[in-house]
Amino acid sequence: MIAPAAFEDLTFPEQALTYWTKYEFNQWSRAGLNYFNSGSNSGNTAVYTTASILHTGVGSLSGGALANNGKMYLGGYGTTTAYTLDTLTDATASLGAISNNCQSGFYSAITNKAYLVNDGNVKVINCATNDVQNIALTFGGQSIGFGVSLDGNFAYVNNFFASKAINRVSLINTGSVAAFSGSYTGDSLKGTMGWDNKMYMGGGGGSTGIKAYNPATNTVANLAVPGVGSTSDSYRDIVQHYDGYLYAFPAYNAGQPIIRIDPTTSTITNVVASITDPRVVSLCVGADGRIYGIGNGGAAGYGVSIYNPRTNQYTLESISANKNWQFIKMGAKGDLYMFAGDGQIWKKTLINGGGLQKPLQEYNGIVSRLQNT
Repeated sequence: MIAPAAFEDLTFPEQALTYWTKYEFNQWSRAGLNYFNSGSNSGNTAVYTTASILHTGVGSLSGGALANNGKMYLGGYGTTTAYTLDTLTDATASLGAISNNCQSGFYSAITNKAYLVNDGNVKVINCATNDVQNIALTFGGQSIGFGVSLDGNFAYVNNFFASKAINRVSLINTGSVAAFSGSYTGDSLKGTMGWDNKMYMGGGGGSTGIKAYNPATNTVANLAVPGVGSTSDSYRDIVQHYDGYLYAFPAYNAGQPIIRIDPTTSTITNVVASITDPRVVSLCVGADGRIYGIGNGGAAGYGVSIYNPRTNQYTLESISANKNWQFIKMGAKGDLYMFAGDGQIWKKTLINGGGLQKPLQEYNGIVSRLQNT
């Protein structure tokens, strides 16, 4: 979609800019295509080790965000304890009882704060001091965050089971919350902000297709998936790739395709007819440009789903352990971290830096804009 052609400045844009435009996204896209999809990274040779266990006993962590200090700020579901995972050293530390059924998180490089989305509130963690602030939402019950707006000023949070409400949370004026006044059909449990500043939402029980919330018009549009139609809960997480497209893997219906969403036309294309693991609930873009997903099947065989957008090839890395995976996220050095419902953290280590020519921390800045858990 965006060619890796010559550009005025093939470096990553400043992450702390208060305002990003399409220019900054193009800058990030071209730099990503130039640096991460070249040489061995453009083929199918694995640049990550197979997944192995890293930590146990940290509770059922189900959401979090990577900050510029290299730490992930993590909240749990069914537990009140929040943690940090230092992805530079792999050390964990408790933040105390500040979490309340957290299911997602995001980070702002502008405020240097991590945001854990809980039932009815957002816990704001100052990454320099670990001080915690509470933002009350206009709704109670289970909530999910969809990330930071392109301008860096707001984040969007959804109440996915009850009110179908969307809140706009001000990151600059912490504590200011505006409510979306409309409604939509079905539940939305996962998703992300796209480069077009729309919130793309996956499904839940009773959901149909993919939903796109436009903050500019305060409306939700339903995008139909070819050949899937109104099948509920077919897709959950959505990830923005630096090729300009968004991608989603099937969640709770076997035999469904991997889909590609074109924000410029609001159309969906099936790119892989069906995949081996039908329960992918979390996605992230790896340092090699591939998309990595983990399944929530709770059984052997639900492992790591890997899709290469350049070659349009899908593979499954099986994991023998029976795991109820919650989410997957890339660390500051490019390693992938997988979080299970039984309190375990697994890791896929980037081999020899993957031949990357740019610091991963620069690349990871996009996490605060377009990728969340």
